[in-house]
Amino acid sequence: AEYMGICAIACAYIWAVRRWGVGFRRSHPSWFGRPVKGRRPSCGARVKRRLGRLFSEANIGYRGMLQASGRAYLQLLMFFFMPLCQVTLRYFDCSKQADGSWVMTKNPFKACYDRSYFAFMPVAIVASVLYCIGFPAVVVGVLIYKRRVMDEISLQLTYGFLLARFRPACFLFEPLGVMLRKLAVVAVTVFFTGPQVKALMAGMVLQGAIAVIAYLGPYVKRYYSLMDTVSMLSGVFVLWGGMITTSQAMQYFFVMLGFVLLFGTLAIGIAFDVWTLIRQAAEDDFDFVTADGFGASEVVGADTGAETELHAIQDVHISHQSGQALESNGPGSSDSNNFNSVLGFAAVPAHFDSAANYGS
Repeated sequence: AEYMGICAIACAYIWAVRRWGVGFRRSHPSWFGRPVKGRRPSCGARVKRRLGRLFSEANIGYRGMLQASGRAYLQLLMFFFMPLCQVTLRYFDCSKQADGSWVMTKNPFKACYDRSYFAFMPVAIVASVLYCIGFPAVVVGVLIYKRRVMDEISLQLTYGFLLARFRPACFLFEPLGVMLRKLAVVAVTVFFTGPQVKALMAGMVLQGAIAVIAYLGPYVKRYYSLMDTVSMLSGVFVLWGGMITTSQAMQYFFVMLGFVLLFGTLAIGIAFDVWTLIRQAAEDDFDFVTADGFGASEVVGADTGAETELHAIQDVHISHQSGQALESNGPGSSDSNNFNSVLGFAAVPAHFDSAANYGS
């Protein structure tokens, strides 16, 4: 149902742009005019130009939009992979009561290990295997197949949300590293009993994940590795700090330290990503405009024909920069993330994935 809703909205957007896009260009000519020579475009001019293209151009058809909607839905499922694993596996999360009976932790009114519980056990097992193991396996298969049949630029443009953050040698780190880490955290909190044991095992999983990142160095940018490591370390502080029973002050200190590190890392990471995207967008606007001999400041006059030519120049310029980035930025290069910036990726930062690890 969610996928059908995304597809319906995407197709409605294409229909609306094809129906009213030309009229929008005619009614807002200043949004599509030539820029003035010699200066960078103002923020307002860049916003108008991008909004104008959004409301008047549909560069892909219905089939391409359906494929893009499928990738968007896949990205949404991956972002919520951990809470969905919790929902799938909570059927197996049972707690022992004082009277010796077992009940479901999330639903204390439902008894465990009786006839009605075992009647639904096969359904829960099949659902857990299909989603918690089958979904990462499907992602692995798709990436391996697409990497064989697609060129590097097309692969990055299509599946950048899975590949853009990682070195080519670690292109499977999203399903085999990040997703399995989330599954392991959920599994230890479900299949182990007792809050202290669960916290201890979850902290050990995160410590192991930190060691894996330190050993493999899968990210193209060092700051992604730093964000991921600090986020998981903050989770360890929260989990293990809550186990301190001898001193309430120490317990509060480590728990609050973990939360401060986690939310501080998220805030810094989001601010840095937004600043990087804004700066790159401004540089791209200036670069492809001046490549045609224009400057870039405020928009004057209207010339829709020139604007169409300008878009073609932008596409050629971006493709040329992409080829150069592929040749110059090898694995582990300090400039290897420029390729992602040239292609305009809005890949989900590493700290978003790490933050999801602590929802339980």
